[in-house]
Amino acid sequence: MDINDMQIFSEGHLPIVSGVYDQLKIGKKIDEVVSWDKEKCKLSPGEAVKALILNILSGYDPLYMISEFYKDKDVEKLVGESINYTEINEFAIGRNLDKIYDSDAKKVYSHVVLTALKLENIDVKAIHWDTTSKSFSGDYERVIPEVQDDKKYPINITFGHSKDYRRDLKQMKFGVGTTKDKLPLFCDVLSGNEDDKKWNGNVIKRIEEELSSVDLSNILHVADSALVTTDNLKEINDETYKFISRLPGTFSLEAKLIKKAIRTPEKWEDLSTLGKNKKRASKYRIQSFKDVIGEKKYRFVVCHSSNLAEQNMKTLERNIEKEKSETKKAFDKAISRDGYFCEADAQKAILKFEDKLKLKYHTLKYTMQENEQIKKRSGVKGRRKKDEIPETEKVYIFQYELIEDKDKINQRKEEIGMFVLITNELNEENLSNKELLMEYKDQNSVESTFKILKSPSYVDAIFLNKPERIEAFGYVMVLAVLLMNLIERRICENLKLESEEINLLGRRKTFSPTATALFKVFEKVKVVAIPLGAGIQRIIPGGLDKNQKRILKLCGLGEEIYLEIFSKNKDV
Repeated sequence: MDINDMQIFSEGHLPIVSGVYDQLKIGKKIDEVVSWDKEKCKLSPGEAVKALILNILSGYDPLYMISEFYKDKDVEKLVGESINYTEINEFAIGRNLDKIYDSDAKKVYSHVVLTALKLENIDVKAIHWDTTSKSFSGDYERVIPEVQDDKKYPINITFGHSKDYRRDLKQMKFGVGTTKDKLPLFCDVLSGNEDDKKWNGNVIKRIEEELSSVDLSNILHVADSALVTTDNLKEINDETYKFISRLPGTFSLEAKLIKKAIRTPEKWEDLSTLGKNKKRASKYRIQSFKDVIGEKKYRFVVCHSSNLAEQNMKTLERNIEKEKSETKKAFDKAISRDGYFCEADAQKAILKFEDKLKLKYHTLKYTMQENEQIKKRSGVKGRRKKDEIPETEKVYIFQYELIEDKDKINQRKEEIGMFVLITNELNEENLSNKELLMEYKDQNSVESTFKILKSPSYVDAIFLNKPERIEAFGYVMVLAVLLMNLIERRICENLKLESEEINLLGRRKTFSPTATALFKVFEKVKVVAIPLGAGIQRIIPGGLDKNQKRILKLCGLGEEIYLEIFSKNKDV
């Protein structure tokens, strides 16, 4: 054996991702629904997606360097047999993204997700809905014809409401529905100017068709306040679409319910802290009411959060001071410091100022003083003569005082930390007020799915210069999130059955590790490939340690994922 024929591969956590990808039959399901030429294509759509996901979940290299990324990887084992790293390039990936788009990327995604749910035996009890945006540099143009036909058009990379606070950049958007375990069951890749309220309305109409294998009658839909519009509420079938959302301030009913709760302090229900970290967790109080919007009856829960109240109190104090300073600037700008020679002009100026002034926390008190002052001489030079009696004139000058409105401020302090939740589940036996609040708090499970989607590394004009490819790639990114969070869920669920915590880097121990932290445990793992006859023997120098082997077992995998090639058609 020539030592120069040996290869050292930097494997890290990638065999775990590859192994679970194969177990969930993701590549197989993609190849079933995406049209491709098996004779001419070296890389199938399922293998191309796998290569992309492994690259995305490595967290390092941008797409235009994808061949370089795989240069020191065991490509045959990770992606597919008889595949060389040079065959995983931007051109092959781009062509496969085109095929995925042509086969309807959204349907491809749904096909994979529903299979994964079945294989993992996941019981869906609630879906959390939200949107996010992803910004792009560069010029992405798409012309929409004036006359629309039945042809499908790709998303529009354009300006819109940026959740990245980058109004200078064009963007695309994601609309996602996840489980409490952060698994994105439903995904829409959207144009950058898509309206959140409109998207929520569209979801209501499409949900039964697109998640046909899920029993939606027993599922709660949790969404942000963009769901709650008069039109959307009319569209909702209250028998099949039970929802929880936040009642937006655009409805006058919100302020009415908060005031009603304040007037009945004896009806507050005190809840224990709901967060995992009891020291920093917020304390909640809730009151429940039933009221009507349009012709429909809803249950409303007014919630008071101690943490939110603390944050908002600081904001209130800043706003009080801000109103004071801004009013002084506005007064000095609108009212002449030198006064007015005509009383009518003075009255007109102050009334105009009062009419424009909108005070939330103060009242304005002012007095108009009538002063006598020496009239300026016009056209006369030099000093006055000793016996000259100066001519005087009247001038009207304002003095003002800004007084804190204690009643308004105290009322605002009482309202601080309050928000109102709305649901069409009127029966508290099916969903208690406390359960309603807890479900809404789990809305942050959607936010955690957005971290990878917002990564700046994964778009480059070399082959993602077409909206069609960007749209298809958007669904691949959400598939990467699904896979990562399924790995995390597997391990966390299995840890619930054990008494010993898992070890992470930095001497940390936990029963609820994140996928990112788990991946880092395998960061230094390398594999040596040694040619032996017609085959290759793979070894891990020093082997995996006890903790790494335990993590693999908790994930339903074995050490062989680092040492053997699994056929893409093999059930593992």
